[in-house]
Amino acid sequence: LYTNQEDGELVTLDCFRNVKDEATEISSTIENFKKKNSLNEIAILVRAIFQTREFEERFLKVGIPYRIIGGIKFYERAEIKDCVAYLRCIYQPMDDLSFERIINVPKRSIGDTTIKSISEYAKNKFNMNTIVVGGNSFYEENTSKVFDNYEFIFNLVGKTDLQDLYRLLQDSEFYLGPDSGTLHIASMLKKKIIGLYATSNPYRTGPFKNMSHTINLYPKAVKIYLNSDINSITWGKRVRNREAMNLITIDDVKNKVNEILSV
Repeated sequence: LYTNQEDGELVTLDCFRNVKDEATEISSTIENFKKKNSLNEIAILVRAIFQTREFEERFLKVGIPYRIIGGIKFYERAEIKDCVAYLRCIYQPMDDLSFERIINVPKRSIGDTTIKSISEYAKNKFNMNTIVVGGNSFYEENTSKVFDNYEFIFNLVGKTDLQDLYRLLQDSEFYLGPDSGTLHIASMLKKKIIGLYATSNPYRTGPFKNMSHTINLYPKAVKIYLNSDINSITWGKRVRNREAMNLITIDDVKNKVNEILSV
């Protein structure tokens, strides 16, 4: 960074104890500067986008408008909105908007063929119908239409709010699915759960005190897709491979269904 101008103020160097103090002092400087100048004449350069957070929080607090160039505002980033939505659901379980945002975040999916096969098995052996739930995204609603062709599968994907889901789980025999908000609501209701885990560690994200029927292929997924073992990786590290859930077989699930319903 250089200038061709010979005149003007020299660069000053200020040191601060921490980034919060830095943001506070800079915001004060900006407040004084904007009394006689335009904010469009001010720029803050950062080495990495994550360094904007302290400045953004300070500017929001004191009411200084700002724009992020070359990135996204911290609180507008998808992962931050997702985290806030999770916290809101914990604080207020009936927050439908937050629930709809995080019901399938991170993406957790098992194939339509697997759902159909398990549903047929439950119907033929235990005379039990299946209810399929999910978010209201175009992808989920469109792919779930295949279930409309089966009398023993009730397709409610995109058709339930948080209260509907709560009531459905109350009346259910058990819940089957990957890590999700729905799974943890079922666990809260003390329902039997067949948790399907391959991309995340169930001992970190699983149904606490309700793990007896969990299918845990996470160690195998770590070995195959991360070329490591669970004792050598960071606690909570996810296996971000769309093929990982395929490690869970239909027979694995059927065996767990038998465990629950054959008692």
